[in-house]
Amino acid sequence: MVRRCKLMQKPEIRFVSRELPSSNGREANENAQMATEEKFANIVVEFPDLGEFGSPEEKVDELGVVRSALKSWANKYEESIQRDGKLIAQLDVDEIEVEASFWKSAMICVVVGVNPPFAVFEGFIKRIWGNMGIEMVARMNARYTMVKFKDEATRDMVLETGVVHFDKKPVILQPWTTELDSLRLVKFVPVWIRLLDLGLQYWGVKCLSALVSTVGKPIMVDKVTKDRSMIKFARVLVDMEIADNPPKIISYINERGQLMDQIIEYEWLPTKFPHCKKFGHSEATCKRVIGVVWRKKEVKEQSSTKSGKIVNNDK
Repeated sequence: MVRRCKLMQKPEIRFVSRELPSSNGREANENAQMATEEKFANIVVEFPDLGEFGSPEEKVDELGVVRSALKSWANKYEESIQRDGKLIAQLDVDEIEVEASFWKSAMICVVVGVNPPFAVFEGFIKRIWGNMGIEMVARMNARYTMVKFKDEATRDMVLETGVVHFDKKPVILQPWTTELDSLRLVKFVPVWIRLLDLGLQYWGVKCLSALVSTVGKPIMVDKVTKDRSMIKFARVLVDMEIADNPPKIISYINERGQLMDQIIEYEWLPTKFPHCKKFGHSEATCKRVIGVVWRKKEVKEQSSTKSGKIVNNDK
């Protein structure tokens, strides 16, 4: 084990020489040592500043565990405050922003109805997006996988492709935000919505967000809608709750005060069944619908030929 330490003062260089048996030899050796010390008198040995790694002031207990007596990284935090008899931790806002910025180019993937092994799904991700600058693939928990790209523009390009399929099952893609939590990931899914024949005067960010907010929480628009390079329909990614009958019309009041209806189209919707309260499989394969039917095992009649006669083994 390499021990790191910060020396509080310059180290002393000492020269040790071997004594010679004769007096003349000893004098010659002393003269040589003095000459060497004068030669190296101006040499300063510098050690790097190891700061928080500590100093030689360490103690080792009988178990061999090194306990540093100096300040470590774990002590760099704001002191807790007490309110109504409860200790409340104070977090560093600046550090939170730095950590959040690290994940801005990441998205979360989940395969609907199946939980593939991480190594298999990681290979799938690198196969379809490997040429787009993936920096990290990490498993969050048993179902969700985090994929981090080199920048947000690349991630958005992947999101705009819509739903991809793993083993004929849809993969939900959702950009990571600080507002995501595990409960919301279970009850809400990101869905691309098309606003068919929407008036061009309503293609602004505020109008589009207001329109789709009646369905769910707006996440982003695709590049084609943003650049207005194709104006057949506006395309918006919305984080919406899984429902049995999602709305097909959005009502709004136009600039003339008239109540209008806007037809919407979903590119993909997860199917949720009332029997099992889950989604990702067909009703024909739902075990709670089919149930378990016990059947009597059929025993095949076994026969053998003996002495030219057929002998039935069943009694």
